Amino acid sequence: MGEQGVLSFYNGISAAILRQMTYAMARFSAYDVLKKKLTLEDGSLPFYRMAFAGVVAGAIGGICGTPADIVLIRLQNDGSLPAEKRRNYKNAFDGVIRIAREEGGSELLKGVIPNMSRAIMMTGAQLCSYDVFKQLLLTTPYFNDNLGMHFSAS
Repeated sequence: MGEQGVLSFYNGISAAILRQMTYAMARFSAYDVLKKKLTLEDGSLPFYRMAFAGVVAGAIGGICGTPADIVLIRLQNDGSLPAEKRRNYKNAFDGVIRIAREEGGSELLKGVIPNMSRAIMMTGAQLCSYDVFKQLLLTTPYFNDNLGMHFSAS
């Protein structure tokens, strides 16, 4: 908090929002599209196909979220740098544009492999397990496809 006070808690908020918009939107959308494409003619979706959809969706989300992750880290770290080394991005979009202009577009994908690897494992496990538990809950007489069931499957 030091020099910047309470407002320092909000450093990077625009990048955090951008990250969620890119990463989460990409992985959830890709997972949904892939599940539909991988569903068998009888309407079933075997676990291995569900897991494959989760892995691919995670990779897509990891790639899409990496530029926002880079800006997020830089925005949050800026206050700890000496004044002459600060980047002073106005917001996440300014950060993305300036990184691309000043350092080259490839800088926005620095660390994409570890980020993608984390997203693959997380999305593969998270979305797949959610769908498995949802299917299990719907086979019981206690759950219908409603908010309570979705909360319980989560």
